[in-house]
This record gives sequence, structure tokens and C-alpha cells, in this order.
Amino acid sequence: MPGLVVHDTGVRSTRVRRAALAIGPGIVVLAFGALAYDGVQRSQISRERVAHSRDVIDQAQATFSALQDVETGQRGYIITGDTAYLAPYERALGGLRADMAALGELTRDNPTQQHRLDSLSVEVDTKLAELAETIEFRRRSGFAAAEVVIHTDRGKLAMEAVRSTLGDFVAEERRLLATRAESEAGWRRIVTIILVGGTILGVVLSLLLTATLLGHAEQEVRTAKLLEEQHRELQGQASELEMQAQQLQEQAAELEMQNEALEAAKVEADRGRADAEAANRSKTEFLSVMSHELRTPLNAIAGHAQLVEMGVHGPVTDAQRDAMERLRRSQTHLLYLINDLLNLARIESGRVEYNLEDVPLIDVLHDMTPMVEPQFAAKDIDFEITVPPDCVVRADREKLQQILINLLGNAAKFTPAGGRVTVTCGTRVGSPPNNVYLRVRDTGPGIARSKQESIFEPFVQLDRKQGQTAQGVGLGLAIARDLARGMGGDLRVRSEVAEGAVFTLTLREG
Repeated sequence: MPGLVVHDTGVRSTRVRRAALAIGPGIVVLAFGALAYDGVQRSQISRERVAHSRDVIDQAQATFSALQDVETGQRGYIITGDTAYLAPYERALGGLRADMAALGELTRDNPTQQHRLDSLSVEVDTKLAELAETIEFRRRSGFAAAEVVIHTDRGKLAMEAVRSTLGDFVAEERRLLATRAESEAGWRRIVTIILVGGTILGVVLSLLLTATLLGHAEQEVRTAKLLEEQHRELQGQASELEMQAQQLQEQAAELEMQNEALEAAKVEADRGRADAEAANRSKTEFLSVMSHELRTPLNAIAGHAQLVEMGVHGPVTDAQRDAMERLRRSQTHLLYLINDLLNLARIESGRVEYNLEDVPLIDVLHDMTPMVEPQFAAKDIDFEITVPPDCVVRADREKLQQILINLLGNAAKFTPAGGRVTVTCGTRVGSPPNNVYLRVRDTGPGIARSKQESIFEPFVQLDRKQGQTAQGVGLGLAIARDLARGMGGDLRVRSEVAEGAVFTLTLREG
């Protein structure tokens, strides 16, 4: 009986050890999984905070740019007295209010930044009051009266106060951005350590379990040998099972190596994707910042050139006036290129807003005809618009005008002297709402089929005129198609070499 008791105790002990070996790895895996999940969640929160700080910085820069646009519109009116400059002034003023509201919404959970915004609102109101006062003086008493207000330096001091407050605001967000980025990196390191530690521990437990199973297998072999004469058939079956167990172990080891390789590949792919996203963000931020920084001196160049042409600084000879005109054209061309870069940056960053409304196409074409007619007249190009009044589209009027200016400008540039450019409109009936298409047809040299898709890619230029250097940076059609698709439409081209080109803008019916 004592021998029987000892044997029973050994069996129980073996069963307990086997149960522990079976359950233990699962518990360890669950524990490491919970830690990894918590780390991933915290890393995601940090990543969202980093993105929020970047959005705040972008919005602050957009707010300052909007204020500069307001000032630019005011300067244009003060210098020229042309009320047409008040239209962009009013648009920029509305955009400034929207940007200030967006900035307040983004920082509503930050009392320090909210306090700075309160100061910024007062400073912006001071600057806007100065701008409105000079406009009123110009309207009532002429340029000299407005110039007196300008020379008080009130506007300059107000602008410097706004720039200083926004500088402190952005500096605080950059500090928060650095802190949050460091927190995100720290959590990524923690998650990596947890995953690596869990993997190593899992491998160790797997080896321990394998060694234990091998030990039990060897014990079974020894037992089978003792009973070999009586249980020869059972011994053969045990040997076969042992071989199968070894095969399974080899398969498990192979699968484990494959899993490790896949995990390493996934980590590398995630790292590459993160690097690519960071590079794309850096490119977009660079384009946006540089575009804003370059527009201010260019507008100043235009303003001073106009003052010289007006004779403010003394008599102007014909040669000097011609030089000023060349300077103004070059400034306008460069400003156009910079605006294209800024538009591309806004589109790529997803910060373009669309104010959709019912817009009659004929009204937009009539508004913009004076902008393009000089180009057609200079080359004696026959320009014809055949658009009925009932062609109404659902679109953002300003962005629709930008698309049409690009299409008509290209048509004027690539159509030879004495050629013809026509604009037609029609409706394609389908599931409500119907689609309205507008076609711009020219009699230029055409576009090869192999190149018709690439002309809509950014920074791609095709010289459709033999012997003529391509102008611009190749952004016009790319921006035009993106704007069209942003309004629920599309922009396509159909052309044959030497037979002209037809650009078709499709938008939803209004």
C-alpha cells in the first residue's frame, strides 16, 4: 500500500506540472498582449495630439496669411483707388474671421492659448480698424489723406503686435508638439520592448515545453522497452507517434520562424510608411510656408512699381515706364506660380473648403472674359462662347473661375495666331442630379494620346508648340482637375496630334 500511495502522488505531480506548462504560456501571452494593447492605445493618443498641434500651427499661419491678404487688398485700393481691389479685401476679411474662429475651436482645451487668442483678437481688431479707416479716408478725401494715416505707423505697430502674439502662440504649440512627439516615441519604444520581450519569453516557454514533452516521450520509450515482449504492437504504435510528434515540432519551429520574418517585415513596412508620411507632411508644410512668405514681398514689389508708374517718386520716362511694365508682368507671373504652389499644398493637405451653390455658367464666363480676351486679341484668335443661360452648375464660384481661367489661358497659349477657341455647354441626362459639361475646344497642335493623362500630374509640362519653351511649373491642370473632383465633378481631355484639343469640365447640375 505505501508503494501505491507514492505512485499516485507522482502521477498527480506530473499532471499538475503538465497543466501548469499548458496554462502558463497562455497566461503570459495574455499579460503581454494586454500590456502591448495599452501601449498601442497610449501611442495612438500621443500621435493624435501631435497631429492636433500641427493643425493648430497650420491654422495660426493661415490666420496670419489671411490678415496679410486683407492688408494687400487695402493697399491695392489705397494705391489705385480702384474699388475692384475691395472685393478681395472683403473676401480675405471673411476668411480671417473664419480662421480666427477655427483657431479658437482648436485650442478650446488650452487656457494659455485661449488667453493669447483674446489678446490676438484685440490686436487684429485694431489692425482691421486702421485698414478700414484708411479705406474710408481714401474714398472720401483721396490718396493724400489716406497716406497721412498710413505714415502714423499705427498699422505697422498693430501688424507687429499681431506677428509677435502669433509668434508666441506658434512657439507654444511647437513646444507642445515636441513634448507630444517625444511622448509618442517613448510609447513606441515601450511597445517594441514589450513585443520583443514577449516574443523571447514565448520562445523560452516553447523550448521548455518541448524539452518536457521530449522527457515524457523518453520515459514512455523506456516503459515500452520494459514491456516489449508483451506489448510489441503497442511499442510500434508508440514509435510512430513519436515520429509524428517530432515532425510536428519541426513544423512548429518552421512556422515560428516564418511568423518572426513576417513580423519583421511588417515592422519595416510600418516604418517606411511613417517615413513617407512624414516626408509628405514636411513637403506640404514647406510649400505652404514658402508660398506665404514669398507673396508679401511680391505684393510690395507690385505696389512700389505702380507708385513709380504713377509718378509718385518723380517724372517717368517712356523707357522707365516700359521697364516698370516688364517688372509688373514678371511679378504677376511669379505670384501666379506661387499661388499655384500654395493651392497645391492646400489640396494635398486636405485644407480646401468648397462653398457650393447654384452658379450660372454664362455669368462666370462673362465675369472672366475681360481677363482672357487680351490674350486672344494679341494673337488674332477667334474666341466664341455658346452657353445658354439655363446651364447652371452646383459649384464654388471662385474655384470654378480658377478652373476656367486655366483652361482658357492654355487655349490662348497653345492656339496659333489666327486660330479659333470655342466654349460650349450641354447637359447629360442621368440619375438625378444630371451632369452639366462645358467644353473648351482649340485649334492648336493637339496632344499625343500617350501624354494625355500625364498632363494632369503636378510639375508635368508638355510643349505643344514646336520651338517654344514651356511656361509655368506644370501645376495648372493638376490643380484644375483636383478642384473639379473636389466639387463632385471631373476634368478630361480628348485630342489628336495636329487636330487641336478638347477639355471637358463635368459638374453636377444646379
